[in-house]
Amino acid sequence: MHDVVRDVAKYIATEREHIFMVSHDVNSEEFPRKDSYEQCSHMSIVANKFEELPSPIICPKLKLLMLKLRFEDPFKLQDDFFDEMSNLNVLSLRGYRFVESSLRYSASMESILRYPASIRRLSSLRTLCLSNLRLDDISFIGELVELEIVSIRDCKLDELPEEIGKLTKLIRLEFWNKSRTLKRISAGVLSKLAQLEELHILEVEDLSDVMYSNLGLPSKLTRYTLEMCYWNSRFDEYDKIIALKVTETRPLGDWICHLLKEGELIHSTGEGSNNVLTELQLNEFQNVKCLHLSECDLMTHLLKRTHEVIKFPNLYELELENLKCLTHICSDNVERIEFPLLQAMILWNLTEFQNFRPTANNSNPLFDEKVCFLSQKCYLLLEH
Repeated sequence: MHDVVRDVAKYIATEREHIFMVSHDVNSEEFPRKDSYEQCSHMSIVANKFEELPSPIICPKLKLLMLKLRFEDPFKLQDDFFDEMSNLNVLSLRGYRFVESSLRYSASMESILRYPASIRRLSSLRTLCLSNLRLDDISFIGELVELEIVSIRDCKLDELPEEIGKLTKLIRLEFWNKSRTLKRISAGVLSKLAQLEELHILEVEDLSDVMYSNLGLPSKLTRYTLEMCYWNSRFDEYDKIIALKVTETRPLGDWICHLLKEGELIHSTGEGSNNVLTELQLNEFQNVKCLHLSECDLMTHLLKRTHEVIKFPNLYELELENLKCLTHICSDNVERIEFPLLQAMILWNLTEFQNFRPTANNSNPLFDEKVCFLSQKCYLLLEH
């Protein structure tokens, strides 16, 4: 049925101004052959194996090209493969996807497809998606100055190069790195992307330039995901996500502080989480919907500031884990704490935790009339 729908869609499309060529025959070992590709505007090819390297094809009208080459053996397209695609706007190039074992790939990264050298000559390219490739050097990307969207997923790459900073028209940048091969982001790259609206960077070993430097903030940034530590976050539920491993206690940079204040889902682990908490308190937790803090021995109270009334207006979930010195949530100077939307509170392995707030001999119940939950359902898990 899927093939019938696809063929009908192709027929309708080719009757109009766009001409599609779709080849998803994974059993075929030949690159799809036609007498002429010159009228094609969109091509999608999925294959498991080619007996021969496909020759460059002449596609002067091609706007979109999707290649998914799921080869188990090393394979490389010819370097001049893209030479006759000068009007290409969208390119998606995907190599073989390894079968995962636990959190690591079970197969060798050396069998990943390499990209052709002629990719640097695609001067009209607006969208570039690279997945499961060996990218020893992507400095060429700085030559593709019309790029607006760049997506790099599960590729072997040590560093996001400084040349990315030349992409002044870039609107969306994402790097998803499940294998954690990306070690760093070149200094100052992100601050040069003034038009950036979306930023998604996951599993980078070193984010020190982002965390501790005072960078110029792209003012148009409306959606972001920064995940430095492995964490099973719910990316489809929130627009602004930060998951950090903050091992140093030095002050955070102004760029990351701004993102924290705007963040909806915040996860922080490490001794520097105290600084993360400080920034959230400065904004009085106005935007936080989900807050997870763990592995910080410097944290004795969640709330250090004294107010008559403290509100968490949008907080759905609060999780505090492995905070060995945490004794109370707030000080005894707080008149009232309100959680109007809270649905889950998880207090896990807090060995010194005594009560929600200090009281005489800590004899009062965990919650009293000064702690207000307006939601009809709130799940509480407490375990030392």
